[in-house]
Amino acid sequence: MAVLTLACYDVFFDISQDIELFGVDIQSEKINWCIENLSPWFNFSLCTAIPHLSFKDEYFDFVFAGSVFTHIEELHTQWFLELTRCTKPGGLIYLTFIDERSLEILNSEMKENLNFTRIKNHTQAKRILDLNFDWISIEPYGNQFLSQVFMTEQYIRMISRSTAEIVDIIPRAFANFQTAYVFKVK
Repeated sequence: MAVLTLACYDVFFDISQDIELFGVDIQSEKINWCIENLSPWFNFSLCTAIPHLSFKDEYFDFVFAGSVFTHIEELHTQWFLELTRCTKPGGLIYLTFIDERSLEILNSEMKENLNFTRIKNHTQAKRILDLNFDWISIEPYGNQFLSQVFMTEQYIRMISRSTAEIVDIIPRAFANFQTAYVFKVK
């Protein structure tokens, strides 16, 4: 079995003796740290923000990306297609998003959360909190220049429908507010 994980490598450490694990990231300092500290249990590779991975078609049984699509702006559809290209038919892809469930949790329970503070102080706050969008990105923050991206379930279903089906939706799956979507590749 081959597994690709985009971030959150510690989740898979316990099973790393039994399966082939790969990790990719666009941040070289994180990949270098992982190579120095988590090899030989994992294989690591640096990628770019351009949607291309150096793996052959239908290679992975499972792909995991926690809090990755929450930062991908215009190329998120192409990245989804790239992940499905690398995943075997019937394989699973586990991705987390900030969707309407996440926004409801932030608005009702986590008003002091840095993410919610950034949202409510943004010029697009009313549009975001009123769910008046399919997907929206607010400008980069911090020294990593990470954008904060929001997508509705309807939009996630639309961008995935040609290559995968949603088999599960798990609220609070990441950082106690992001929603996980589990896709089965067609």
